[in-house]
Amino acid sequence: MQVFWTKLKKTSYEAQVDECGKENLYVGNGYEYEVTKPAVLHIVTQGTGTFTVNDTTYHLKKGDVFLLLKGMHVKYHATGETPWHYMWVGFSGTHAISFITRTSLSDEFVLLNQNTETLFKLIFKICILANSHTPEDTHDILLKIRLFELLYFLTQQNQKEIVIPDQREATDLKDALEYFNDNFKSKDTTVDNAAQIANMSRSQLYKRFKKQFGASPSRYLTDLRMAFAAEQLKFTNKTVQAIADELNYDVSLAFSKAFSKYFNCPPTQYRKNYKARKALQSE
Repeated sequence: MQVFWTKLKKTSYEAQVDECGKENLYVGNGYEYEVTKPAVLHIVTQGTGTFTVNDTTYHLKKGDVFLLLKGMHVKYHATGETPWHYMWVGFSGTHAISFITRTSLSDEFVLLNQNTETLFKLIFKICILANSHTPEDTHDILLKIRLFELLYFLTQQNQKEIVIPDQREATDLKDALEYFNDNFKSKDTTVDNAAQIANMSRSQLYKRFKKQFGASPSRYLTDLRMAFAAEQLKFTNKTVQAIADELNYDVSLAFSKAFSKYFNCPPTQYRKNYKARKALQSE
């Protein structure tokens, strides 16, 4: 029984969350088919089941993970007395598929007997966002960020040895990413500082970011700031000035110009448009 299944409109050919869902299967129920979606990552949240691919059957329990890739012939069924619960996130795009192929999952298709609590939290966050997403809001930005976080986590925890032989490089990029995520509100947060923290030149950081995330460091920083601003406009009563102050803009006009350039809409109008859509949905 499907608890929910959310499908999203295609907006990116580099990295895109296509769908999210949760299903409860009872003993004997399941599926057998050839996968047509680019990639669908599942995590078991309760009960037990089997997953068969390439004539190999895996017995899965809570915390175990299995990956479906396009062209695979798969079977998965519930086996225990209690319902088998799992969640999934489907994704596509040249960068997203490239990232998942860097992991051992792309060869082994399962993660067994591992601590996947962080992975579950990442998938859960994506599903929550996907369920509240509308084509007009900014959740597509956050969804892409969350997808990159998920893929980055997988590449670090389950990477193929041949992909990144220099472990220091992976750590350096993680340091830069954490610097942006933790300090994006500060006006002192810059690409130059991130490069220094990552112990590489600005051009090296740019190339690494483009390769890993499909976006430049400055674009990633802008995405974080604008996504935060949009969420504040939608879900709080803060003034434009207050949001500008929180993001450490010297004057609110500079913030309004940056927001308008990013969304093609001034902050005040963006808030009005969101409230109008919500009012229509509640009628």
